[in-house]
Amino acid sequence: MIGGSIDQAKRLIDLYRATGRDAGHSDEKLQVGITSHFYIGETQEKALDDFYPYYQRYLSPETNGGRGWHIDRTQMGHLAARRGALMVGGPREVAEKILALSSELGVHRFLGQVDLGGMPQQMVHDSIERFGDIVAPSVRHVLTR
Repeated sequence: MIGGSIDQAKRLIDLYRATGRDAGHSDEKLQVGITSHFYIGETQEKALDDFYPYYQRYLSPETNGGRGWHIDRTQMGHLAARRGALMVGGPREVAEKILALSSELGVHRFLGQVDLGGMPQQMVHDSIERFGDIVAPSVRHVLTR
């Protein structure tokens, strides 16, 4: 999920599952994993502000051999909103989005692309630490009830 929304991903996942069932595979074998650009900041707003310059650089056609696109802060905010594809926010918001992927789409695995656009090493480290210390345990707690 590099762009778009959970609703757009749902259409693709539904197609995948229908095609898998038509090919004789059971629903249990048709597992789904999703990946997204990822950053966990101290708060939602701080995460968006801190991540934006690196995300903008990462997507830019100038740094992608002409294949990228220009994105402004407002557009990035829409992608990071509750139903958007971008996993950027505070720990609570990211945990809620991961849980939404599980409950609404039946996603079994989430892979965050954590280092992009020349992010400083400390920023990457802090995001991974917040994921491991706060987000993953809270998601696990809800999913294992």
